[in-house]
Amino acid sequence: MAHIGRAEMAEEQFPGAIEILDFYHLSEYLWKVAKAALPYQEEKQEQWTKQQQKLLKKSQWQTVIKNCYKFKRKKKDLTKAITDLERYLTNNKNRIDYQSYLNAGLMIGSGVVESSNRRVVTQRLKQAGMHWSKFGAEGVMALRAAYLSNSNRWSNFWSNSSYICS
Repeated sequence: MAHIGRAEMAEEQFPGAIEILDFYHLSEYLWKVAKAALPYQEEKQEQWTKQQQKLLKKSQWQTVIKNCYKFKRKKKDLTKAITDLERYLTNNKNRIDYQSYLNAGLMIGSGVVESSNRRVVTQRLKQAGMHWSKFGAEGVMALRAAYLSNSNRWSNFWSNSSYICS
């Protein structure tokens, strides 16, 4: 079986969708650089991180990388933090055009999606003693999503007579 990468899976499951890298997860990489570069200087760490976040929101990720290299990389943890950030930005460069996303009114954080996942999936499927087949779990998640949505999906589902068991 061939390995399917994230990009291929996303295109297959959600053709034409806009993929956005979670801004707050990316910010964790910035904080690691700040903490390694400016140890015990919390105020300066915060200032530097906020400046880089502003640049990222203007889609200036290459400038963020350049700013990292202004630090003297004498310590191993700083070198690693910068390398990790640069790799993360480079590998996700097609998913970090935050200025365009914000201008289009799109969310750049995944908190809402993660919260919805907990509400839709975890509360129903992970209760004590429950075991699910893939088919059963997908069916219950679809029903739960329809029920919790602010649409007519729930009533439309039940008004369709082909779903009613006889």
